[in-house]
Amino acid sequence: MQQFTQQETAAYLTEQGITTKEQIETIWRLSHGLPLYLGLLTSNMLERIDPTKDVVDNFLHHIPDSEPTKRRLALDAALFSKPFNLDDLEAFPYLSEQDRLALYTWLIRQPFVRPSSLEGRYLYHDLAQELFQRYISQHSPSIYYTTIKALAIYYQRRLEQLQTVQERSQYGPSEERLEVMLALASQRFFLLDEESHIQALLPLLDIVEYGDIEQMSTLLRWLRNIVQILSQAGSHAHQIAQEFLHFLETSPADNDDPEYDYTQKKEWQQAAERLLMLTKHSSSPELLANIYTEYGWGYLLLKECQQVLTCFERALELCPRSARIYNGLGWRHLMLKEYQQAIDDFNHVLDLAPFHPGAYLGRGRAYDRLKAYQQALNDLDHALQLNAGAAYV
Repeated sequence: MQQFTQQETAAYLTEQGITTKEQIETIWRLSHGLPLYLGLLTSNMLERIDPTKDVVDNFLHHIPDSEPTKRRLALDAALFSKPFNLDDLEAFPYLSEQDRLALYTWLIRQPFVRPSSLEGRYLYHDLAQELFQRYISQHSPSIYYTTIKALAIYYQRRLEQLQTVQERSQYGPSEERLEVMLALASQRFFLLDEESHIQALLPLLDIVEYGDIEQMSTLLRWLRNIVQILSQAGSHAHQIAQEFLHFLETSPADNDDPEYDYTQKKEWQQAAERLLMLTKHSSSPELLANIYTEYGWGYLLLKECQQVLTCFERALELCPRSARIYNGLGWRHLMLKEYQQAIDDFNHVLDLAPFHPGAYLGRGRAYDRLKAYQQALNDLDHALQLNAGAAYV
């Protein structure tokens, strides 16, 4: 969609009878010069223009009162946190199965919806999504939070379906699964209750667990954006997201550099303690275990073996069947040259997660130190086949 320049926008608005400098500057700032919003905003001449409200009102005005479902869908679909397709309309329980196709076809033909870069998926133009979301949150908070909760439930169900199918042959998340993880976390952050904000970290910690560099970069970019959005409300959700981001940004790096900035280490430790304090009343032992596990992995990279053990033991108390914890213990034993104990831990990992590349890599190194070269070669080859980039996880 081609944008008007500021001068073109002013000329267009003047033709529509909007001539005051204040109105023109406000509409330019909010519309970014997109003809769609300029047209919607000026389709009805109003004495006082509220760009946040009138754009959506002007659009809804064109939907007959006899079609309330279309009005509801146009607003609710703005709350999707990832590109959507026909199947995603299952998230809205008020849509019957027989009506979904017709309503979906209508929705994707609207001027504020555009095709995604992913084939067969659609999304709202950014500015339209922002305006529609603000409209529904201001005009009907009850529907707003009901829809967010429905989307969180839907994304959770979708994630469970993907895990069932993909974890049989793949340890790390696919791009589709990564997208659903972020979508689920987003919905949880925007719910009202504090437990939902805490639960938002679960899929994010899963992304961290897999240790994929590219996906970690995606996660950090997403987190920075979410923190900025949530900062406007100064909410508990913002505090959780901000501390988690700070914890990740200051975590020890996975490299051989013996020097680690003490100031950053202190920041990382403080962020970890604040994060644990904020989440200590969570109803999910798994979540707390995952935070302690990430804390332990940081100390492992710093080669502080006693701190590693303290964190992993605390994590095991909370979640005794975690492959990632035993994998960390295996690498700790490997670091201490306790090779048979390391092999025992890695065997335990593979009992729990048969496609864990880090366990094969660690066990292969332990076999190599014990001069069991054929077993070492088999494990190292297997690790490469599964995921060459997942050295520790």
